Amino acid sequence: MYYIQRLLLLMQCLILLFGFISSSAASDLELTPEEKLWLEEHPDIKVGLAIFPPFLTILNEDGQVAGLAVDYLQALEQQLGVSFDRVVSSNYADAIQLAKIGYIDFLVAATPTEERRNYLDFGIPYSFTENLIFTRRDSESLTSLDDFSGLRFAVPAKTALAEYIRNNYPQIQLLEPLDLSTAFTWLSSGYVDGIGADAASGRDYSYKKGLSNIKISGTTGFDYKDSIATRSDWPELGNILNKALLAIPPSQRLKIQKRWVMPEDINKLDRATVKEYSYIVATFVVLGLLIILVWWNRTLKKEIGQRKSVENRLSYLAYHDEVTGILNRAGLFDRLQKAADSGKPYMLLLVGLDHFRVKNELWGQKMGNDILGLLARRVQTKIPEGGSVARAGGDTFAFLLPLSDQSPEAVAHYFLDMFSEPLLLENGTVQIVTATAGIDLQVEQSERLELPLERAEMALKHGKKVRRGSCHLYDPQMSLDIGEDQQWKDDLKMAIHQSQLFLEYQPQLNVSDGRLIGFEALVRWQHPLKGRISPAEFIPYAERLGLISALGDWVLKEACQQAQRWLKDGLEFEHVAVNVSVQQFAEGDFVTRVCNILEASGLPAHYLELEITETFFMTEFVKARKSLESLSELGIKFSIDDFGTGFSSLLYLKQLPVGTIKLAQEFILDITQDSGSYQIVKAATQLGKSLGMDVIAEGIEDLEAQEMVLGLGCEWAQGYYYSRPLAVQNVNKQVIDEIVRKIPAELLSENRRGELDLSVCNCT
Repeated sequence: MYYIQRLLLLMQCLILLFGFISSSAASDLELTPEEKLWLEEHPDIKVGLAIFPPFLTILNEDGQVAGLAVDYLQALEQQLGVSFDRVVSSNYADAIQLAKIGYIDFLVAATPTEERRNYLDFGIPYSFTENLIFTRRDSESLTSLDDFSGLRFAVPAKTALAEYIRNNYPQIQLLEPLDLSTAFTWLSSGYVDGIGADAASGRDYSYKKGLSNIKISGTTGFDYKDSIATRSDWPELGNILNKALLAIPPSQRLKIQKRWVMPEDINKLDRATVKEYSYIVATFVVLGLLIILVWWNRTLKKEIGQRKSVENRLSYLAYHDEVTGILNRAGLFDRLQKAADSGKPYMLLLVGLDHFRVKNELWGQKMGNDILGLLARRVQTKIPEGGSVARAGGDTFAFLLPLSDQSPEAVAHYFLDMFSEPLLLENGTVQIVTATAGIDLQVEQSERLELPLERAEMALKHGKKVRRGSCHLYDPQMSLDIGEDQQWKDDLKMAIHQSQLFLEYQPQLNVSDGRLIGFEALVRWQHPLKGRISPAEFIPYAERLGLISALGDWVLKEACQQAQRWLKDGLEFEHVAVNVSVQQFAEGDFVTRVCNILEASGLPAHYLELEITETFFMTEFVKARKSLESLSELGIKFSIDDFGTGFSSLLYLKQLPVGTIKLAQEFILDITQDSGSYQIVKAATQLGKSLGMDVIAEGIEDLEAQEMVLGLGCEWAQGYYYSRPLAVQNVNKQVIDEIVRKIPAELLSENRRGELDLSVCNCT
């Protein structure tokens, strides 16, 4: 297979060289006057790029795209002297769909198919990729697509290979995930019997990710021929882009191909090299043995004693964790092998400590190690006969247990309760930790030794996503959820960097004097295919997938820039409020990032208000308090959002520079119907006033609720009764004046009522 791949790469180089040789003599691009005019009349041409690792199009850590298609696109732009609008899709299926509906004007890399020719015109191919068949190593007879009749075969959705298999092999059960990463996960876990992909993708997704049970077993008989595909109703664009492609110098084309398609594989050695190094290694081994034998003859007794001591220590450390003294990951696999050899059924329970990494950073590594050691010693005494416990990761314990009369869930809760008992540390402090559990049952022998642990890890991740402190038994659907999380992560990254997010602003009013206090900035997401996505849906994903800081910084930057523009336009307000997560506050450079955003926008610090939730007091209070105080010294204001729904210690409220509490809209919405909500609003308002804080009622939707909260002393209001969140273009002095005039005259103070009446008279 190695030599076949090299031969194909050589043929590809020859095609690229001789296919373009006739055009390379004249490197200057020559467009007709009509084509030049057409380009001038179409300045906003959209090009589609689909994330398709490992070399066609990739997304780097900065959220920028790179790859073979991107390099060719840049070369085309250089030849034409234009810049195309890039529309990046997280998967190939979305890019094809955007081309089909006419949202984009051309694709840089697409293979011609019968179905695609209905709406796309294709130019000459500039790159060729062979599609191979990947199977698990225990599959011996699956070497061609004919062998997969009645079996499951995965290919990325909407690709040319998927269409080829549908049209020519209807007997195959074709599954179409959004990306190859999901396909390789399915193959490794046994969900599908084979997948179609190129060799580079196989190396990237199997070898680099440790999926050692995957091999190349044959070819699909269908190769990708990457071409420029333009919308069929714009033939002029196709002619122009093909001319630009032919004008790219051969040396530049070969440089692109070598960079992405033909990298040298330094991990492969020819037989001569292996033989040469074998001789060298053998020579050194022999010399080393002779030296060791001479030295042993001189100090034999002493060496034997030292060697036994070292061997015993190494043998122990090879299978045991040095911090806790229980089995390590290698020891766990040794026990898994013994369990598999015995043929007896067992359960693998994986217990992960909740938020332990964050707490470890806060408490220090020594205290973290003390906690792990105490937990290990506690559970060791409760392991039944024939069972084992191991430290499977930094904050994860694995229990290999024989099946009993108790249900797996009951066994899991038994150990979870044990983990949650208080711990008395060496320094005299008492700590309490919680944990979540994932379970996999092994009734029949699995095809891979690693499979039970992988399934238990999936169940544990699912449990932490659903509800921490719970336990969950592995279900095959969990394997599919991993691909869904990755899809959300890619989509959110592109939303942040591709201008799919925008802000709306909801006014906040002082009802007693008819004055605009400020705005609350609310993030919105307009997905190119899914449409409007609710913040309630995507913000929890951003928090769980580690993107909340990037999202929060984007919102903060946009809100500060817009507030500064309003100030220049003469709009009068006191602040713009931005929600900030506890995770952002806990980051060491958060204060610096806020200062940089304020400096870049030019907005004075006292115009910015940061909203925190009551969970701030229960999670990262000590670590985040320093950041809050530093920002307060700059003049930034703080408010507590959704006050009353969590737990706000009066001691914490007194210690922190919080100026405003926002009553949770759940209570405001029910205040006219529920006496309990009325009493909570009354008590919270009195508490805020007694501490010298302003109180704002969020969720005012009718006049009755407004009159009631004002009667309780809450003068600030926000809600649909006055205004829904406004788009930026709808925020101006005239609109604000109309909103203020919705305040009933009888609610205004006498002096302010007279001022507003005079203002209306002057306007007419």
